[in-house]
Amino acid sequence: MLCTVMDDHGVWWHCRTTDEVGSAFIWTVAVLEKNKYHRVSVSSPSRTGPPHVPSETISWICEPPDCEDLWCPSDADIKAVIEESQQVLCRTDGI
Repeated sequence: MLCTVMDDHGVWWHCRTTDEVGSAFIWTVAVLEKNKYHRVSVSSPSRTGPPHVPSETISWICEPPDCEDLWCPSDADIKAVIEESQQVLCRTDGI
């Protein structure tokens, strides 16, 4: 997921992810509980999770609609997604 925080406490996050079958990008709201998630700050194809998290438990976002390639957004892509997130939140009154 690529997320932007929605509140001052870092609990509510507006996230871009894929639908259940990976055929399209969607927006969703996630509640991240303290010490129950890990942030990965790189988007290269060789990214990995923290050393103590088994790789088979990580579900990376793949490129819709075929989901054959790992989604590796460029800095420009990330900026555009953040701007889109802000527009969506403005249209929905912050959900």
